[in-house]
Amino acid sequence: DRVFICEYMPKDKHFIPADADSEYLSNPILQSFVGIDFTNGNYNQFRQKLSEKGEVLIPSVSEFLKYHQLSEEEINLLNNGEIKSTYTFPVVYEDKLIAIFTIQFTQDEVHIKDEEIRRIRKICAQLGIALDHATLYQKAQEYNFSFKTIKNEFLEKIKVPTDNIIFNSNLLIQNEFERKVQLECLHSIINSCNKLMELTKIEPD
Repeated sequence: DRVFICEYMPKDKHFIPADADSEYLSNPILQSFVGIDFTNGNYNQFRQKLSEKGEVLIPSVSEFLKYHQLSEEEINLLNNGEIKSTYTFPVVYEDKLIAIFTIQFTQDEVHIKDEEIRRIRKICAQLGIALDHATLYQKAQEYNFSFKTIKNEFLEKIKVPTDNIIFNSNLLIQNEFERKVQLECLHSIINSCNKLMELTKIEPD
């Protein structure tokens, strides 16, 4: 009845809340989990296990609540979400946690069979590969955009001094100026050359 994916940021151990493109609801009147922050909220019962690439498999939420002490926020999440059964699997690639994949049932308790559990694990493995490759592609796109931006900025900076060098050089070649004018043109060329040299300097970190 409710399926969603939350990506995981290993650097700061943070689960990114699901967005509209990361959630499926069988019925639009069901409460959406979009935007729920499982990292900063009081969801310790589940967060610790999930961040360690563990599975949270709860065929019966009512039975689970009898034997586990949950925070008020966790209980409200289960109740408001009308969750009867919930299954959360880690999405891992090369031993790195990338996301969590959650399936929830709100109409009846559903005990997923072992064979289906294994199938979902395989799906999560494939999802891990897809998400990792998507991240690499996104980083490549960002790098290309950044490179193009830097290149355009650099070209813009060299355009004025380069045009000035060409302009004054042509003046000297095509005309016989008096000494004073020649020196002015040469000084302008030298200043433009110095500006170009400044662009090649690497600032220390």
